[in-house]
Amino acid sequence: GDQDFNTKEGVVVIDDPISSLDAASIYQAFAFLKNAVKDVKQVFILTHNFDFLKLLLNWVQNFKKTDKAYFMVVCAEADECRNASLKPLDALLLDHPTEYCFLFKLLHGFKSDGTILASYHIPNVARKVLETFLDFHRPYEASLHSKLEEIDFDPHKKTAIYKFANDLSHSTGKGFDPALVSETQKNVTYLLEMIKAVSPLHYNGLEKLAGPR
Repeated sequence: GDQDFNTKEGVVVIDDPISSLDAASIYQAFAFLKNAVKDVKQVFILTHNFDFLKLLLNWVQNFKKTDKAYFMVVCAEADECRNASLKPLDALLLDHPTEYCFLFKLLHGFKSDGTILASYHIPNVARKVLETFLDFHRPYEASLHSKLEEIDFDPHKKTAIYKFANDLSHSTGKGFDPALVSETQKNVTYLLEMIKAVSPLHYNGLEKLAGPR
């Protein structure tokens, strides 16, 4: 039983310790977790939350290199089969304070991918990238729609981007229609075109980060 568990020789796996908690609860959960595993020989912590990931990375940054390792699950589609593999955590997630650069990389890679599997999460990724970009360029407007309206770009493409990011970002996963793959690819292209047109230096910098490193 649990009472017989030897922490100094044991292995603990913590799977996604936070879900829809607010920022204060994330810090409380992290403090509790850190204290709970302090004497455990080996710990695996799985999370999909970027803010929690940064707390974990900051915690272990001064650990010896041999005492830590970072990995991510990468899903792919080959020969009409879905598969997942464990790979080193992307450097853009390790080296940057926000996930913006990594999310841009996902969109940039999706342009030439366009598989059904890759499409599932793309509307949510596109919305996050769009929101971050517009928050920086149009900080005075209150809503996503009003921010986008003030951007100097093809109005028809802006309408398509907004509808895509606003509607499909709430219907991914189980409810995602495979027939929307081409629509997803088209609107991702529009979004990247808009970022490049509005801020070419910014876009070029992101594109360099998204390339081989």
